[in-house]
Amino acid sequence: MALTLNAEQKSIYNIFSGENQYVIPPYQRAYSWTNTQCKELFEDIKKAFYETSQEGYFLGNIVLAKSREEKNRLEVIDGQQRLTSLTLLLKVLLSFDKENKALYNAIWIKDRRTDEEMQRVETNVFMEKDFNYFKEVLGFDFSKDICASMSKEDNLFKKNICYFYKELKEFSKNNDVFKFSDFLLDNVYILPIETEDNNADKARKNALQVFETINNRGLNLSISDILKAQLYSMALNELEHEKFIEKWKKLAILCDEINYSINDIFDIYGHIIQNKKDMKDKINLYELFINNKYSPFVTKKYDEVFYDLFEIVDFIQAFNERIQNANKYGESSKWFQLLNQAFLSSFIPKSIFFIRISKLNFINNKEDLIGICKDIIRENIPLHDKEGEQEVWGFSGNDSFYILLGIYLDRKNKAIYPYYFLNKRIDIPTLVDLGLIQDDNRQYIADLINKSFYFLSDDSIYSLLYKDNNNEN
Repeated sequence: MALTLNAEQKSIYNIFSGENQYVIPPYQRAYSWTNTQCKELFEDIKKAFYETSQEGYFLGNIVLAKSREEKNRLEVIDGQQRLTSLTLLLKVLLSFDKENKALYNAIWIKDRRTDEEMQRVETNVFMEKDFNYFKEVLGFDFSKDICASMSKEDNLFKKNICYFYKELKEFSKNNDVFKFSDFLLDNVYILPIETEDNNADKARKNALQVFETINNRGLNLSISDILKAQLYSMALNELEHEKFIEKWKKLAILCDEINYSINDIFDIYGHIIQNKKDMKDKINLYELFINNKYSPFVTKKYDEVFYDLFEIVDFIQAFNERIQNANKYGESSKWFQLLNQAFLSSFIPKSIFFIRISKLNFINNKEDLIGICKDIIRENIPLHDKEGEQEVWGFSGNDSFYILLGIYLDRKNKAIYPYYFLNKRIDIPTLVDLGLIQDDNRQYIADLINKSFYFLSDDSIYSLLYKDNNNEN
């Protein structure tokens, strides 16, 4: 069946009316707009009200997934921040324009049979307490001066709704709030782009594809958000919604602990897949995971995908342990630190290391690990600075990695952690104090860099020149 796509510019009134409910699904990010974004929104609408009240104002597009099973519950793929913030503004406007039924209906929907009220925009994000916070502020009674005192601990929903209340209170002193309400409802527009299918899963997949296509210049959702949606769909199909939430929360916590983003983990995962399948033409992560026959979303169950992701995290934890426990792991710590510094310096993508040693056991293959680290460094570290302006033959302004390599090539120097980098430059005086280098004169630093150069350029020349100090190399 061909993709069913609906796109028609609508006023705020038309969007926030009828029986349509906009549901922010559990896999989405938490609400994140601050006063800065809310101020920009309010000032833009206010400026349009002053200057172009007849022409109106366009707020942009939102992407929605609509299933024929639940045709009035639209899943918000993109636009949750604007829809949520607009709802907060509408709630505040209602406190100034109390008899405006359109404003009230923009916030609440009544069930056609029970008269039970539901939120027009509802959030089910599981990573934060958004559902409770949102529901709480929509019940605010501003006559009780609820915004009189604010603190850093207040959630964003309260901070932003109180921002709108303060601004509208000031605005109402010199302007007709009723006219402003009508302008916002009738002359401010959004372009909802809806994908429609028989079931929610297919509609969501189509909407994600549309979203990625129209936002490839600068995604509001990261690749991990899009892939999270796919995993969530797989879990729903297996009726394991709660297990998915538990696993994703655990993954997010572990990624924070190792200082990697979930995007980083998916990037490594994607490169491992491409390497295993010997895919000669490398493709971007979206194409690999969504539109490729080798995608784990095609070949595996959702819990098997999670197993792979957690395995990568475990691998990184072991990698970090070797970096940080120099006394325990000795020589291999040096080379892991050098690789890590190469990652930080953007000389080497993180995925290369994990691809090369993913089949090796850390404990039983110590020499293999060191050898692979050396090979990766020789194959990927440039013999010039980042800007490509000069070879690393002598003193360079971008030399932190090369100095550390020069230090660690001497097996008499033990690995240390932390290894004292300050931005792009190594902290030379500290290394002198530790006894790792003899002094901080330019010639000595240049010698370290030259030593690195020989190692990177020609193993035979390096071994010949430095065999006395490094007879094991």
